[in-house]
Formats: sequence, C-alpha cells, structure tokens
Amino acid sequence: MGSRWRLTAVTDDRGTTEIPSSVDAWLDLTADGELLASDDVNVTNGHITTTSIGFDVAEPITIPAGYAGSDPVKLAAITGIDAMTMAAGGQAAHVTVLSADREHLIVQTNGVRLTFVRYGPAGK
Repeated sequence: MGSRWRLTAVTDDRGTTEIPSSVDAWLDLTADGELLASDDVNVTNGHITTTSIGFDVAEPITIPAGYAGSDPVKLAAITGIDAMTMAAGGQAAHVTVLSADREHLIVQTNGVRLTFVRYGPAGK
C-alpha cells in the first residue's frame, strides 16, 4: 500500500501482452484504502478492502474517454485494468495477489493476470 505500480504485462485467454512504459497504465494503492488506476485512456477510482488473499475493489468510478482504436497493447492495458476495477452486477471485484515484493506485484482477477513494477509512491 502507498505505492504506484506501472503495468508491464497482461495475460488473458489470448496470451501475454507486454506493456511498454510508453503506455501510461498504472495502479495506485493508497494507505487509506483508495485505488486509482489508469489504462492510458481512462482513469478509475475505487475503494479497496484487504482480504486474506488480496483485496476487493468496490464502488469504482471511471472517467470515460473511450478508445476506438485497435492497438493490441493499449487494448490489453484496458482489458487488464477493467478486469481489476469492474465486476458484474455492481459487486466488488476480487483481486488475488499471486506474488508481491518491494519491486513487483502480480495479481489475478476475473481471468486476467496483471504484472506490475513499483514506480514510486502513490499519487506521483
């Protein structure tokens, strides 16, 4: 908590897509239970509650900009962040932390695996 994480890879049923640093996709997890995430197109804010295996994301609010392009890297970033912040029927999205250390974070949610590297403190 209290860190900004840059998205570096998204794995789903189509395979793994590496996300270069030129794509502004990141995740902030704040110490006071807030999530702020960018997929390079949209920004989403939500509340997080820690669980024994990860965290739940509730009440997400997205500032929709939309994306009509076909760039597979950008689409993978959107798919990944959406999986983490949106659940069916208004339910909280359940995020499982598969691996975490000071520099790396790997999570899985809604059939999508996201790999992050620590980028700095949250909100920077």
